[in-house]
Amino acid sequence: GFAALEAAMRDRGAAELLQAAEDALTILAQHGLYMEDLAVRHAPAALWSRMAAGERGPALAAVGGVESAEAVEETRALLKADPVFRDTAMHLMRRFDALLRRTAGTGGEGALLAIADSRTGRAFMLSAQALGAFE
Repeated sequence: GFAALEAAMRDRGAAELLQAAEDALTILAQHGLYMEDLAVRHAPAALWSRMAAGERGPALAAVGGVESAEAVEETRALLKADPVFRDTAMHLMRRFDALLRRTAGTGGEGALLAIADSRTGRAFMLSAQALGAFE
């Protein structure tokens, strides 16, 4: 684990994503939102691939698979009330999107699904749903 973290920190994009994820996850946890506690519906890899290719909108709604309407609403309220969290969430989404693009080009569908099911992936899904990214 530590060797993988050390290698990731040498990659600027990965290091930025890890920092953004840590920041977002910390703020969410301070509000009682823990990613490992969220129930999610896993979108098919084909939808994640389409998202990585730049597609957006309602056709990709399954990518935002957090099943807890309460968690989405709480995150939406937090985004509106806390400019620091809003900036943090937006930064996380940009960095995660960049990771999706890189992974789709090199790692394939299995890697996309693994990334999506991480705590960082869940924070991305939750933030995207709260921001209305799939509407």
